[in-house]
Amino acid sequence: MNIKLTKPFQEDTTSHGNTQTNTMNTTNTIPTPTPEQQTCIEAIGQRNKNLVIQAVAGAGKSWTLLESIRHAVFELNVDPNKIAIMVFNKSIKEELRFKLNQLGLHSVTVNTRHGYGLEAIRLLNPRINVNPNKTRDIAKQVIQYYSAPFTAIASVSKLVNLAKDQGIGWNTDIQDRKAWYDLIIKQDVEIEDENYSIDDLIRHSIEVLTKSNLDTTTCDFPDMVYWPLLKNLRLLRQFDILLIDEAQDTNVTGRGLAKALLSINGTLTAVGDDWQAIYGFAGADNDSLDIIKREFSAEELWLSVCFRCSKSVISHAQQIMPRIQPAPSAPEGSVTSIDYLEFLKLTPDKTSAILCRKNAPLMSLAFSFLRRGIACRIEGRDIGQNLIKLCKKWKVRSLNELISRLETYREKEIQKFMANGQEQSADQLNDQLDCLLSLCDRAREVDPSIEGLIRLIESMFTDSVTGQPQTTLTLSSVHKAKGREWPTVYLLGRDTLMPSKFARQDWQKEQELHLIYVAITRAKLDLIEVTNIE
Repeated sequence: MNIKLTKPFQEDTTSHGNTQTNTMNTTNTIPTPTPEQQTCIEAIGQRNKNLVIQAVAGAGKSWTLLESIRHAVFELNVDPNKIAIMVFNKSIKEELRFKLNQLGLHSVTVNTRHGYGLEAIRLLNPRINVNPNKTRDIAKQVIQYYSAPFTAIASVSKLVNLAKDQGIGWNTDIQDRKAWYDLIIKQDVEIEDENYSIDDLIRHSIEVLTKSNLDTTTCDFPDMVYWPLLKNLRLLRQFDILLIDEAQDTNVTGRGLAKALLSINGTLTAVGDDWQAIYGFAGADNDSLDIIKREFSAEELWLSVCFRCSKSVISHAQQIMPRIQPAPSAPEGSVTSIDYLEFLKLTPDKTSAILCRKNAPLMSLAFSFLRRGIACRIEGRDIGQNLIKLCKKWKVRSLNELISRLETYREKEIQKFMANGQEQSADQLNDQLDCLLSLCDRAREVDPSIEGLIRLIESMFTDSVTGQPQTTLTLSSVHKAKGREWPTVYLLGRDTLMPSKFARQDWQKEQELHLIYVAITRAKLDLIEVTNIE
């Protein structure tokens, strides 16, 4: 079947196969797949064959998935209504939905794991209330009832949400204290009060999770994946072919939901990159792809050629991940370094990106650029919202009052964290407060009021919009940059901030290396490492 593709799809696909770049403007044909891509495309449609596809950064995994679906539908006569893709977030969902529509594959289902789970929950209760703070609200009630320290609310909330991700109460007895203890140790769930013990934390967490499971009128985001399994809910549909994108970031319940979405003879294809697993702190398993191989008896295939990056960038990335290879037609590109003070004199092109392990250096840099008339925005609406919450929490009436509270709060909390050996929490809090203090300084120049500060925060933080042209310079944490690419990337502080000195466990140290790999492979042509940040 001959399908004519529109330009948006061409621009994505021509960088992923053997087609030369000038074909994008001269032909509407589908690019020729590489031998590795062709093997994956043909394997995905085969009966009784589960697959794990290890795709290095920039290997064209999305194009390969789309082409495999096209092949299954138009060559193997698979019903598109029986094909589904599970994606990591809504922006990827929208992007893939657009490309599937361009291919005439309108009836292929695309959703996030939370979206699939919520469909099942709404069959149980169509009027379910979604409250992201459900667990915290219950934790607050439990902590207050037992007159436990107020600071325990955060620890209990975090532990219960992690427990939902790991299926405690579903595949593990909710009263299994060893499972809870192991989760505390693995995830470094910290206790902020010396009068609050691990036993207290486990006991209160069990009670919170029990109460949460009994409340079927309200769900939070972990519930969306956890409840369909816990309550054995009927799913809206089951599929003959299920493809999981970014499969390295799955967890116990995510994989359980995938099993539930498969028909009796259905096959699963998990596509990901072990070396881009960076969400362990949020409950994802560090060895997700290996677990999928075992649980689904899956065959492993590889996409080892990167079509995104220049040869110089790939050579740099190989120091961390040797298997990644450049495309034969890749440009030479460059990897250089520059001192931070010299970097501050530059005017980066708006198509570039500046990445950093932490947010506070990005904040200072953004103000420096804005003072020079260089338009820029910081990726991450959640950062901005967290800062706004901190402003509103104290109900301060002026910037001076807020600054005074911040300095007192910093000294008190940092001392507490350090005394309890909680260096990582101290570092995170310090980063957040540095960001807010920098914003206060900027607000004084623009609108020296609390309302002005909130407007400034809202204007400086954004989430990227798929398909929209870049009109301002992008500043982003490495985590927020995952899945994106730019012609030139400036990487701040690899020599001083990466890896984090607070990564203590083996899986944390490994994911810090993954972060460096992710940062390097965002650069299509040139990578510039900015050193000696104070």
